[in-house]
Amino acid sequence: MYSEAQIFLTEYGVSLETQHALFEKLEKGEKWDSFSSLVEPTSSESYVENGYEKTVAHYNDGSVSVSRIELPIEIGSADLAGRSSPSGCSVGRDGARNNCTVDTWVGLIKLGFKANYNVNSNRVSNVWGATWAIGGSCSSSLVYLGTPNRNLGQMTVSAQMCAIPYATAFNLAVTVSGGKATKSWW
Repeated sequence: MYSEAQIFLTEYGVSLETQHALFEKLEKGEKWDSFSSLVEPTSSESYVENGYEKTVAHYNDGSVSVSRIELPIEIGSADLAGRSSPSGCSVGRDGARNNCTVDTWVGLIKLGFKANYNVNSNRVSNVWGATWAIGGSCSSSLVYLGTPNRNLGQMTVSAQMCAIPYATAFNLAVTVSGGKATKSWW
């Protein structure tokens, strides 16, 4: 059930002992620290990779989060090499950013969507194309995908967990403020 999460945790340097402790925590119905961007990581590194601003964060309990926002390119730019796709995130007029991927992965949970937003007006105009995978769930469904206020685009996925039966929700958001787009999850 946890094989994909084990691969993820191993890739980001989490020891087998810590992995076992994380899975035991989950089986007790406890969330990992990385399940919320509100938890302060013990270390964090941000860099540009394949056309994304990528942040890898490590948390006190040993869990890891990887979050990304696709960086826009000027249409017609020669800087298409190494980009996610030629039809990916682009710069529009007057601060517009179009077709930009926002995603996060914390081992068991993957959430992502596309967004159009404007860094000049600090407005998210729309979000679409939600994708998710919830490890350890019996079922999951998208319950919200939209713009609950002017500068926020958000998705919410409801999941019925299997190890210890309980229902929960996972959220991913992009917020545009001060001329910059940021991501958060909880």
